[in-house]
Amino acid sequence: MLTSGGSIEEAFYNLYYLERACQAQLAAQSGGAALIVLPEAVAEKAAQAFDNSIRNKKYQLHWDAYIRQLSRNVL
Repeated sequence: MLTSGGSIEEAFYNLYYLERACQAQLAAQSGGAALIVLPEAVAEKAAQAFDNSIRNKKYQLHWDAYIRQLSRNVL
């Protein structure tokens, strides 16, 4: 997988949520039932919420939390 962003923090945030989306899709498909595709309006609203998180730099909060967690586990 490959993501990009305006900073390392933003790219990591994008990677994290891309991986989570892939995991959810694989889990959904593993059941064998037909997938229900969301209406375009719902998908657009979710995309806008994600874009707002990026604009409001929510990724910085996530990045800081990951760094703290790594520091606790390494030291």
